[in-house]
Amino acid sequence: MEQELPAKARPSDVIVRLAEDEAKSADCTVVGRAKNPKEQNSAVESYFQLMPHSVKERATVELLEQVMEEACYDTLRTKEQLGYTVSCGLRLTGGVLGFCINVVSASYGPEHIISRIE
Repeated sequence: MEQELPAKARPSDVIVRLAEDEAKSADCTVVGRAKNPKEQNSAVESYFQLMPHSVKERATVELLEQVMEEACYDTLRTKEQLGYTVSCGLRLTGGVLGFCINVVSASYGPEHIISRIE
């Protein structure tokens, strides 16, 4: 019979609420290195925190996703050939809506990918 993992041993999300003046200028970059030193790929996720979740706001972000999905793929993957995986979509974290753009590339490093996303 399996035993439940104690609460202290379970992974958890950390959510930090920034003051409004901090949030307006917040730019956070987290860099992690692959465990395999021979890894040649770069992966970037650009996350844009938008607003508290509500049905109306979620519909708005889902519409944004529908409008941006093809354009994002066409520009970053097809025209710029930035990476072999390019996607974008809605994210709901801790009751807050967000939007993310993901790129995985064997040809470009994170700095270049970030500059093209922006």
